[in-house]
Amino acid sequence: MIDLKNEKGSITLFVLVSCVFFIASVACVQMYMQSKRVAVDREYRQIKSNYEGFFIDDESLREGYIQLAQLRNIDITVENTTKSGNKLIVELILNTTSSEIKTIKYGWGTSPSIDTVSNWTFVEKESVNGKMLAINDNAGSGSQYHLFVVINNKEFYLTVGEGAVQIQKGKIVTGSNAEWKDETNEYPAIIPVGFCVVKGAGTIEEGLVISDVEDDDMENTKHGNQFVWIPVNDYSKFHLIEGYSSSVLQKYISQEVDPSREAGDILNVVGSPMTKNSTKGIAESVAMYNSVKNNHGFYIARFEAGIEGKIANSNLSLEERKVADGKTKPLSQKGVGVWNNIIWGGTQSDVALDGLTGDDTADGAVKVARSMYTKSNICGVTSTLCYGVQWDAVMNFIDDKYEIGECNTTTSFVANSANKGNYTGTISTTGYHAEKNIYDLAGNVWEWTMEAYNSNRRIYRGGYYNSANSSASARSGYEPGFPNLAVGFRLTLYL
Repeated sequence: MIDLKNEKGSITLFVLVSCVFFIASVACVQMYMQSKRVAVDREYRQIKSNYEGFFIDDESLREGYIQLAQLRNIDITVENTTKSGNKLIVELILNTTSSEIKTIKYGWGTSPSIDTVSNWTFVEKESVNGKMLAINDNAGSGSQYHLFVVINNKEFYLTVGEGAVQIQKGKIVTGSNAEWKDETNEYPAIIPVGFCVVKGAGTIEEGLVISDVEDDDMENTKHGNQFVWIPVNDYSKFHLIEGYSSSVLQKYISQEVDPSREAGDILNVVGSPMTKNSTKGIAESVAMYNSVKNNHGFYIARFEAGIEGKIANSNLSLEERKVADGKTKPLSQKGVGVWNNIIWGGTQSDVALDGLTGDDTADGAVKVARSMYTKSNICGVTSTLCYGVQWDAVMNFIDDKYEIGECNTTTSFVANSANKGNYTGTISTTGYHAEKNIYDLAGNVWEWTMEAYNSNRRIYRGGYYNSANSSASARSGYEPGFPNLAVGFRLTLYL
């Protein structure tokens, strides 16, 4: 005999238990999905931090990454590259298996734009189990190549080369110098071994910043020595250019007698492309010119040369100036004391290697600048005192009308630097005002260059703290053996 009352109670209890179980299951699923989402967000932020500048289309990175999260957050790294003749073989590591791949292909581009890929190679997904090969049969003689890998419609961009170089912001380049290219400039910036593109760096057009300390950033919080890439796309424009003083074009270059002069780009021959203003080239000037021609640019120190342990207004004493023998290295860092009151080197009666006044092998700004980096301690990069032609290239980078002498004398920084530099009447620490990420080209202290004027002067450029009318491009001269509280210097690097 069946007890309907008890049976109804059992059914009711079963329904209640089932409902509770269902609700708990839904809650568990929701909790799991939420925890999964949190984990995905955390992993996304970590990968984005580690590979900043590594992925194509950073704005859509989050959406694409979330979609891939269910596929174990696919990531790619280069394990090894080998090159024989024109064949480049790149071995890639993928943190995924063939079961998670729907489609996979790769292609080689002529720039970091995926649109430059003309042919794609489709990969059998069954052959991928954590690793795959990308082969370029027409690699040529270049050292860097642009590889694109597309997995399940997600695009990955890798800059690879014979040394397997990958440029990631904040990560020091090793092995061989690497290329950094973006759509703002015709040619790539060359990142030297021992340097990194700083975190938060912008485009080449904005002034690409590198540092010799890992994980350095735009605020220079790691206190690395920082430099800015100056593109020279047209080598024919790499010559001395007439500057502005108080918004008026100067005549240091165009005058017939004793024009502003500099060592040329041909060894032991009066150089070009500005023969009128050139003396016989020396080994350094020839190497610098050739580097600019071949690499389409050079680096200038982001900051005026500083000296460790000194603060603003230190006005280095005669005793302190004795360290200008190259044993104390200069700094290109933010917020340090300017290395002022330093001589160029030698005296007005000496003859330097370029045949002009002074002695560039004697203690002074030239010797100190050359001591910072050499090919023996930093592969492929050499430091020196800024050449006049390099200063003019910086001015032309900031305002491309500078080369033709048609800058707006009211608004152009290179012609009129009023209120765009330290003109307070007192020397400041480095990092007062920036143009194209380069600080203190105007104001603070004048800066020695390799350029010369008349029979007894070396040229310094830019403004200084006590004259609001001195423009960034202004030229003036001083005897190479005389120190001046208002004169410092700045480094440049060539590859």
